[in-house]
Amino acid sequence: FMENRKTQNIGRPPLISDHVLRAVLHLLREGCRWRALPSHWGRWNTIYRCWRRWVEAGLWTEILGHLARKPKGQLRFVDSTFIKVHQAGQGAIGGSKNQAIGLTKGGHNSKLTAAVDERGHVVALLLFPGQCAETTAAKQLLPLLAKTMVFVGDKGFDSDELRQLIEGNGGLACIPPRSNRTSHRWCDPEFYRKRHLVENIFQRIKYWRRVATGYEKLASTFLAFSTLASSIDYIRRQ
Repeated sequence: FMENRKTQNIGRPPLISDHVLRAVLHLLREGCRWRALPSHWGRWNTIYRCWRRWVEAGLWTEILGHLARKPKGQLRFVDSTFIKVHQAGQGAIGGSKNQAIGLTKGGHNSKLTAAVDERGHVVALLLFPGQCAETTAAKQLLPLLAKTMVFVGDKGFDSDELRQLIEGNGGLACIPPRSNRTSHRWCDPEFYRKRHLVENIFQRIKYWRRVATGYEKLASTFLAFSTLASSIDYIRRQ
């Protein structure tokens, strides 16, 4: 990873302290408040400020991008999952609406949208307010995917505009049509049968309590924890 940064003439990332990283992994696993970090990790504010520097430098996104630089196959399975936002995750300066938190029938939620390759490894991850439509999330995810890929999604992604965007870039949209459609839309049942790969990744990264529930007030820090969990999953399943 460091060698790759050098060849691209990218500056050195913030220094990664093993002690701080272990504290962050403890938070990822247990989902406790920052102030509730055990004292043997040191001052919670020191850990938090270091974590924020890593997040603002885009370190975790870059690490996942490095891991996923050679995704398997052309199929990209896309789906979203709701993240229930804990009371501790609300009240950010500027309002929750600016931190990908929306009000739905189930209360305050965020929506985590992921695309995985044919091995079930995350290749792209974005966070949206809970009420965000699947098609809107997919449109913002598309620039992070290969143009010639086969987009495999459920009926929630069935949109003429989204299909045109995918096919206009040279890709294919493997999305089953909604029940109210009057015309046929292509959807390969063999491709669609493998869509469980993206559902499985949500099950695995939600094993980490910090991802299963939104304790973070900032969208950037929550997405960073989700990206870290996805990177760990990628390494474990190589």
